[in-house]
Amino acid sequence: MNSLREQTVKEQMQAQAPPKKGGCGRCCLMSCLGLIAISVVGVVAAVVLVPRYIRSLRENVFATAPAELPKVTATDQEIDAIKARAERFAKTLDDPNQSGTLVLTADDINKMIARDPDWQKSPVTPYFEIKDGRVIGHFVIPIDKVATSEDDRKVVEFLGVEGRYINATAVVRLSLRDGRLDVYLDEMKASGKAIPRLLASWLRKQNLGQKMLDENAEMRESIRKLDSIEVKDDQIIIKSRQGGQDEPARPAPPVTPEPRNPRREGDSEDW
Repeated sequence: MNSLREQTVKEQMQAQAPPKKGGCGRCCLMSCLGLIAISVVGVVAAVVLVPRYIRSLRENVFATAPAELPKVTATDQEIDAIKARAERFAKTLDDPNQSGTLVLTADDINKMIARDPDWQKSPVTPYFEIKDGRVIGHFVIPIDKVATSEDDRKVVEFLGVEGRYINATAVVRLSLRDGRLDVYLDEMKASGKAIPRLLASWLRKQNLGQKMLDENAEMRESIRKLDSIEVKDDQIIIKSRQGGQDEPARPAPPVTPEPRNPRREGDSEDW
């Protein structure tokens, strides 16, 4: 009797128990374990790697002092002479019967910036060089002064870079041919160190000139009136549509062609 009762209870328990699952249940279990493992790895990476990367950024990108750029001074006579050349050239842009060429050196550009009211209000300090057909820009960027929004200040505080600077250098290829404005970053450094290879490779493919034209109708109209822009030796040579000559450009020495795959400083990942 007892044996029969025990058998009946066992059959009732088996009937009420959920059916066993085969491979599907095991698969779900393995998936859950995999998800847990990925989550653990993610947390470890966040705890270990992110602070290390932030520390690397703080030490390698954000300098504790501004870079010393050459001091630029310009007399009223020098500024007036540069403006007069620019105004003569500007007249040729709106007159189909005239043509002209404007030649600018890095010294011209730096002097104009030094006396320009808008640049004087800017927290960014620039200095330009023109060498070997490329424009080299040096910039001192004080983080506290450019981080003006509440979100920017939160990021600055999170990174711990209050009171620091970005001392940046950018090497630019600039040209205008057949209405196409090309502005490409060849190299870029922060605090003397090349940016990571992946970022450098992406930047070199971006035509910043075309982006500027797409976003600025006034610039598109001005570019339409130009025949060409060329960086040659240590000069920027700008020609209006008719290609005339407003002032003689100094002859440039022959340029040695670059190798097919030149090594660039930006290729080294120094951060």
